[in-house]
Amino acid sequence: MVSIASTDSAFAALKESGGVVTWGNGFRGGNASHLSDCLARGITSIASTSSAFAALKGIGQVITWGLAEDGGDSADVADCIAEGVISVSVTCKAFAALKASGQVVSWGHPSHGGDCSAALAGLAAGVASVVGNGSAFAAVKEEAGGVVTWGHPMHGGDTNSVADRLSCEVASVACGRSGKAFAALLRTPRGAAGTRAPTPPRAPARADSVEDGAATSKRRRLECT
Repeated sequence: MVSIASTDSAFAALKESGGVVTWGNGFRGGNASHLSDCLARGITSIASTSSAFAALKGIGQVITWGLAEDGGDSADVADCIAEGVISVSVTCKAFAALKASGQVVSWGHPSHGGDCSAALAGLAAGVASVVGNGSAFAAVKEEAGGVVTWGHPMHGGDTNSVADRLSCEVASVACGRSGKAFAALLRTPRGAAGTRAPTPPRAPARADSVEDGAATSKRRRLECT
C-alpha cells in the first residue's frame, strides 16, 4: 500500500499498482464497486471529505464516490475535471480541483466551499495553490499574489474586512488548527511599513570631547595606583 485515506466511516487504500481498494460504510465511500474499472489502475492520490472520496489519476482526471452532497457526486463538473487536474483540496464537505491551466473547480456542499460561483472570476485562471479548512477554501494567485476565498463566511470564506491586505504580495496561506480560519504570510517589500529602519551613521566625535575623554581616563588610572 502507498497510502490510506478515510472518511468518517470508510477507508480507501492506494496500492503500488495504482489501484484503489475501499471498505467501510458503503454510503460514505466504502463501496466503489460501480467504479471498479476506473479505480483499477492509474491513480496517483486520494483526497477525502467527511463522507466522500476523490481519486486523481495520472492523466489529470478526478473520480469521485461516496455521499453525493459531500462531494461524492461530481456530475455537474465532470467535463471540467476529466483532464488537466494537478491537485485536489478539501473541506469537510467539498472538493476543489486545481488544473494545470490555473483554473479552480469545486463541488460538494455549497456552504462548505462546493459552490464557488461568487468567486468564479478570480478562479478562472492564474491560481498557484488552494488550501481548505473545515468549511472554506483559499486560493493564492500566481503573479500578483492575491487571495480568493469562498465557502462559509464565518470560517474564512469572506475576507472583505482584510481585502486590501490580501489583494497582492501573499506568499502562502495556512488554515487554522480549529479548521475555521486562515492565516496569510505576506511578502513585505524591503523598506515597507513594519520593517526596521536603518540605523543612521554615528556623527564623528568632536576634538575637545576626545581630549576630555583622554584626560579623564588618565586621571582614573592615577587614582587606582
